[in-house]
Amino acid sequence: MRIHSVLAGALLAAGLLTVGAAQARGGDVGNVIFLHPDGTGLNHWTAARIYWKGPDGSLNWDRLPQMAAYRGHMLETLTGTSNGGATVHAFGYKVEGLGSFGKDGNGNAIPPTDRFINALSGYPGSILREAANQGYPTGLVNDGNVGEPGTGAFAAEVGNRDNWNAIALQIIAGRDGALPAKNSTDKAPVVILGGGERNFLPTGTPACAPQSAGAALQQGVATYPLDCMVHTLDWSKPGGTAGPLGIGRVATPDRTDGRNLLAEAADAGYLVIRTRAEFETAVKRLESDRRWQPKILGLFAAHHTFNDRNEEELSASGFRDASIEVNDKSSNLVLFGNPAGADPGFNPPRGDEMMSLAMIVLARAGEAVRKPYFLVAEPESNDNFGNNNNAIGMLLAMKVADDMLGVALGAQNDRRAGRHGSRFPITVLTAADSDASGMQLVARPAGNAGTVNLNPAAGQSAANNPVDGLYGRGTQLFAAAPDQFGNVHHFGIAWAGTPDFAGGILARASEERFKNRDHRGKVTLADFSERFDNTDVYRYMYDKLFGILLPAPTGGAPSR
Repeated sequence: MRIHSVLAGALLAAGLLTVGAAQARGGDVGNVIFLHPDGTGLNHWTAARIYWKGPDGSLNWDRLPQMAAYRGHMLETLTGTSNGGATVHAFGYKVEGLGSFGKDGNGNAIPPTDRFINALSGYPGSILREAANQGYPTGLVNDGNVGEPGTGAFAAEVGNRDNWNAIALQIIAGRDGALPAKNSTDKAPVVILGGGERNFLPTGTPACAPQSAGAALQQGVATYPLDCMVHTLDWSKPGGTAGPLGIGRVATPDRTDGRNLLAEAADAGYLVIRTRAEFETAVKRLESDRRWQPKILGLFAAHHTFNDRNEEELSASGFRDASIEVNDKSSNLVLFGNPAGADPGFNPPRGDEMMSLAMIVLARAGEAVRKPYFLVAEPESNDNFGNNNNAIGMLLAMKVADDMLGVALGAQNDRRAGRHGSRFPITVLTAADSDASGMQLVARPAGNAGTVNLNPAAGQSAANNPVDGLYGRGTQLFAAAPDQFGNVHHFGIAWAGTPDFAGGILARASEERFKNRDHRGKVTLADFSERFDNTDVYRYMYDKLFGILLPAPTGGAPSR
């Protein structure tokens, strides 16, 4: 790749061989997985560890040996935003936090301030676009809408994060979007898994009839036809329109340009799947036919695969599963998917399942072209449950995020012989951009959650902050997994509010090549121990993917 060789040669000639400047190490490249559990700080991981593994146990997250404190401030605000933070991660420059999405600035401002930018490498696009257009297989996984910033900003360049339809178009049909997906000048991701079906179908598309399940055949996989909408539930829709079961809100197709992006994707060679049954059929075929190298677009919800409302609203809306015990550690709230077992949106694939499928597809694509792959995965459920102050939702979403890390670490340990087989070593990096709602664990004796005291102003009456239990405010406390002595401790969850806070964010990483602890001549997070900025996410990934450690940015992103 000419841009790499020219840049590396110039910098090496100048003797710039510090962590703050570019280093080129020929051949030292590998697969890169960036897991972005949005809205998770040390406080969230601590609560998750205590609940699922016990205070003396360990999560997969704890097994990541490299660590650095993350700094997430933006150009104009101290708290990172999902869209701004993702843009920084994807391009390597600080941008405005409130509007940026693959660009710098806000297209909704009057007058608009958004502008196209180059990445830190000099490439006119994100690290994912640079990798894909150089022939590296790329992938996106999100348990929310695939257009969520944590994944979408790596593939799309729009004026504002609310431009869902434009984001979906650019993900599948390239940043120009004018041509059908098969004719795009951008190379699309090999695998795209998450929610967001509504943004891939034009308005007026009918709902799929139940009897049409399996009526279409794509690459040997029976699926719903691509000219109807599978999913029926969308909490983001305004108003209180009742769904088919008298619960939730009705999903509708949203595209106003008349384009059926599902059909375009299929025409471009994608297998398009939208239900758990179709997902599992695809997995079985991959496992039985190691020569199959598909491209896959999976959309398992109209918007998000999770139900991002507080516990009380979900209970009042009938999102309970009576077949599950009330005292079940995950509760019997339906936190993911449609509650109706007969609905196609029932029990969608979880983040770890989608990640495993994506890694199989990417590994095969990488072997075919003899290049490493780049995967961006985001369990958006962490952030959304946190911002809705849904404690059990957040704890379950944290488990999903940790299980996703488990899939990646498992692939590191069994890379060559396992189902995710690849000739290239795997680097796993995880970091968030903010702390969703300031989640805090409050130790309590067994019983129901109560309140915690606040400090009232002089002369004012006492004030208290409610504490969440398993089913929300005032309900039974959470029971932690036993400690090393077999004791079971109880706790509730308190919240600082509903916004995102700066919080205490820890970036962690694991590199397969460092299993022998020989770090000589290699870049690790320890090299960023004094300062690991959000721009350094890009630099670290670029080093592992392309073998070049770029200089830290010294100014704003250059306009394209």
